[in-house]
Amino acid sequence: MQISTNFRQMPSSQPLRDYAESKITKLEKYYNGILDVKVTFSTEKTSQTVEVTLKANGITIRGEDSASDAYAALDNVVDKLSAQLKKHHDKMKGHQLADSTKEMNRIEVMPRESREAGETPQIIPSRSYPLKPMFPDDAAMRLEQIDDDFLVFINADTTGVNVIYRRRDGNYGLVEPDR
Repeated sequence: MQISTNFRQMPSSQPLRDYAESKITKLEKYYNGILDVKVTFSTEKTSQTVEVTLKANGITIRGEDSASDAYAALDNVVDKLSAQLKKHHDKMKGHQLADSTKEMNRIEVMPRESREAGETPQIIPSRSYPLKPMFPDDAAMRLEQIDDDFLVFINADTTGVNVIYRRRDGNYGLVEPDR
């Protein structure tokens, strides 16, 4: 885990930097895959603000808090982050149990191949994806973790096959077939 600490509008403090590092390393007990952490301390008129951004295996979690003391603000942010990491870990743990106990359907997805003019298009199988029953919110979270632009899944609400994809504007699109 790489921790970087920045100070804005306040002098750099090694004790505060060490305290932040000790508190952040304790978050690994909730989620083992934390890769990068950015901690920013800043001072406003009467308060100290702490912003922490965690990046871990495809997810980004951010917390911010202000208090009269930077140490108190950091403690509050770490509490918020630990709650978010616990929630994410529990969600993923539930998904892993569902994956291991059920036999999943598979769907073949073909890449868009470049072809010369005059050639007839061919279907070329490239890889297969398991069709997993999940809710659209869970599918969006899963899409954040994988390195694809879309995810095919079985909607747990409607039991129909759906596709969730990343849009160019940063949002997600959901494709649901008509019945």
